Amino acid sequence: MRTHLAHMGMIAPRKKFRAPTNGKTRDKDINVTRLGYQKFGTLAALKALGSLDARLASLGFHAEWREFNSGPDILDAIGRGEIDFGVTGEAATVFAVAMGVSFFYVGFEPPAPSDVAIVVADRNIRTVDDLRGKKVAFSRWSNADYFLMTALKRRGLSRADIEPIYIPPSLDLLDDLKGGAIHAWGIWEPLLSVARDNDAARILLDGSEHVVNRQFYVARRLFAVGHPQIIEAIFTEIRALGASRAARQPNDLRAIARCLNLDHSVAERHLNRLEFRPQPLDDEIIEEQQAIADAYLSSGQLPARAAIADAVWRGS
Repeated sequence: MRTHLAHMGMIAPRKKFRAPTNGKTRDKDINVTRLGYQKFGTLAALKALGSLDARLASLGFHAEWREFNSGPDILDAIGRGEIDFGVTGEAATVFAVAMGVSFFYVGFEPPAPSDVAIVVADRNIRTVDDLRGKKVAFSRWSNADYFLMTALKRRGLSRADIEPIYIPPSLDLLDDLKGGAIHAWGIWEPLLSVARDNDAARILLDGSEHVVNRQFYVARRLFAVGHPQIIEAIFTEIRALGASRAARQPNDLRAIARCLNLDHSVAERHLNRLEFRPQPLDDEIIEEQQAIADAYLSSGQLPARAAIADAVWRGS
């Protein structure tokens, strides 16, 4: 998967790394859970607060955290046996299934369609039709990628009608947008909240009535089969974070804001938008993901058909 992604310019090359795959560290006879997170969503909040580390320790496991720029990076690391568990959006997973990555969907979050959007600064860009021939920045195989494809298709357009700029999410892109280096930016929360607060940027269109937009929890297959109690422990801590929303302390919010590298108020709004309700995939969600996979296949962007049902964890 990494070679294919690198050739497409979707992920950066990295030094060779061979991780143990038996759940043990090289130097100590202790169990390790290797968690991959991005600077958004539920796992980043858990890392900042340390609550999951404590729960895993009580079960005899040590948490190791690795930050990634994108969902494809997380799934590539799972496929290479470098991490055990992560969270990503709806598009990266279908690509990984099509590429034969050995992972399971182990859960999902409720929909958040308005949490993904196309942001512009140019006053002359008023509709999706105005994106024709324009430079549009977004992370390949992200939720913004799928939303953009859907929005273009509804207007009779395709990726061939724009100039796609494949780039990981970064607040630096706001400056590029304002300076005219790019004309539009496909992005999601919490960076979307930063864009909303910027006087020079505005929302051209959000995902409402276009996409469902979910977070998906993913795990290395051998890890899911061998340690279902750890997956349930992770979900328990995620649910607890949602249940304690009203009692959240200022120190907790500051810790999360630091982890996400965001202003305190933006981080608080981002957290309040998250549901923290992981659930196992059912037939409806599987069909939903299959429809996304089939849309990518029909547009010629998948190397093979992705059979989503075959990649769903059915529990212990």
